[in-house]
Amino acid sequence: MKKYEALVVLSPDLTDEQKDATIKKIFAPVEQGKGTIDGVDKWGVKKLAYPIKFKRDGFFAVVTFTAPSEVVADVTKQANLIESVFRCVVTVK
Repeated sequence: MKKYEALVVLSPDLTDEQKDATIKKIFAPVEQGKGTIDGVDKWGVKKLAYPIKFKRDGFFAVVTFTAPSEVVADVTKQANLIESVFRCVVTVK
């Protein structure tokens, strides 16, 4: 299993509970695929370089996790299905 790092940009309009639930939903395949979430670093609301979905700000979070390589595609797919997720980029750490 490899270590991965994911940068997630969410809509700033979500409440704290909704942000936590969205992050948990995105990374549910990690725990189902016998991986572990090592940490979640919430950066907060930051200004975007360019508007996304007519928003100028976004909530940034960095999630580090260890999982088999097949899980990365499931995480990306899950993130693309959620409307309040602006971007999700997964890299090998």
